Amino acid sequence: MRPILAFNWKMNPQTEEEAARLAAASDETGVIVFPPFPLIHVVRNQLTKAMLGAQDVSAADGGAHTGEVSPEMLKALNVSSVIVGHSERRKLGEDDALVASKALQAARQGISPLLCVGESEAERSDGLEVEVVTRQLKTVFDLLGREGLGSRLMVAYEPIWAIGTGENDAPEDANRVAEIILKVAEGFNLFPRVLYGGSVTSATAGRYIGKHSTLSGFLVGGASLKPEEVRNMITEFLL
Repeated sequence: MRPILAFNWKMNPQTEEEAARLAAASDETGVIVFPPFPLIHVVRNQLTKAMLGAQDVSAADGGAHTGEVSPEMLKALNVSSVIVGHSERRKLGEDDALVASKALQAARQGISPLLCVGESEAERSDGLEVEVVTRQLKTVFDLLGREGLGSRLMVAYEPIWAIGTGENDAPEDANRVAEIILKVAEGFNLFPRVLYGGSVTSATAGRYIGKHSTLSGFLVGGASLKPEEVRNMITEFLL
């Protein structure tokens, strides 16, 4: 099965011109591009093969929620996937229940939730990564499973200590956690594809997907803002 390359631009780039160039470089089947909200229109107009994603979604389906973006709005923009539970959102106070509500609202509109899970450096040092990841999974899996909306779910395992730091989890450890994610999912009759994230580059990505890998692709941050890196990853995994 062809890998998934999910490119999370975060709060970048700063101009529409840069966004258009980067989107053009990223346009390949198997890619999902997650631009900031103000640049979604620009990116949508550049993509002919890649899918369009969004970096967040409201847990409400409408109403008086200043600053929020509803899943119905995203659907109207042809957004096919949305990131929920990213550690940078959890740091702002989003808990597992809110993450699950966002995933449910997206799934109800036919938008695939990309659920991010992962442990902090302290939690890894204490050997708590499995406990933390399992807790983050179960609330979302239970809610989607009960409504029969888990068929399009993806999960990204992103150790928090590896995001934007240049550090990487060992491939065997990342695949070990991916196996646990799939095992937990089976208990809810869900079968998500599992991605790895955390300072992934074209130089390091190849170590994670091999003959016996459980991983199905990557959630890429900083490297997704560099056209040469983007093209190298597309060439290696998708062409």
